[in-house]
Amino acid sequence: MAGTVTARTIDSGAVVTPPTFKSQGVEIGTLCRAWVNFNGTNTVAIRASFNVSSITDNGTGNYRVNFTTSITDANYSALLSGSPSATSTTTQHWASSPVNQSINFVDVLTPIDGLTTSTLGDWEVINLGIFR
Repeated sequence: MAGTVTARTIDSGAVVTPPTFKSQGVEIGTLCRAWVNFNGTNTVAIRASFNVSSITDNGTGNYRVNFTTSITDANYSALLSGSPSATSTTTQHWASSPVNQSINFVDVLTPIDGLTTSTLGDWEVINLGIFR
């Protein structure tokens, strides 16, 4: 028996990311579990976020991103990008791997040259997305 279901809002009441499914009903993935855009210079400040409770400044170019709700496990993908200056037209963007990740937080580093040097620097624009 076929029918039509119309709903304006469906709310599970939980702060979780909904899964996506193949047409056969098999789960294939989830949307972004957490994301944040923050200022990593001077007093660290979150501009916008989802499932991120706070940022801890661990020193020059070293930040801990704390999750509001824990991630399922630490086997997630953390995608990073950023820029040392929000206003420069020649800013360098970078992508890197986190140095320490757990279900409650992820630590990220911002190399001064935007590549892989061991010299770290504070960046004005830092973006992080967590996928699992």
